[in-house]
Amino acid sequence: METLNTLAATAGSLPTFSFSEITLSWLLATGAFVVLFSLVLAWLATFIIYAKSKSLKKIFPATHNLIRSHIDYLMMASLLGVIYFACLHLTIELPKAIIAILCFGALYNPFGFIIK
Repeated sequence: METLNTLAATAGSLPTFSFSEITLSWLLATGAFVVLFSLVLAWLATFIIYAKSKSLKKIFPATHNLIRSHIDYLMMASLLGVIYFACLHLTIELPKAIIAILCFGALYNPFGFIIK
């Protein structure tokens, strides 16, 4: 019974996410999405390189750029996580514009490798 009370108390301290209001939790949500997208890119590269999928090779002719994008997305996700926990630990209040720019940059920066 005591563990249920402890779980209920910790559930109240989890960050909440809202699409209508830009908060620090946007960094975590964007980081989670970026990690999932990076996983998809890794599977695509695996199918192209090891399974010799010709249809995917036509869509993504430069597999090295796919792998670069995968690595860059993982670095962006870790950067978002470090910024989130640093701001939380040091009680830094980032402006909403900075949070939006960080999230947009984490999504857009590695995308250049894919469309190359």
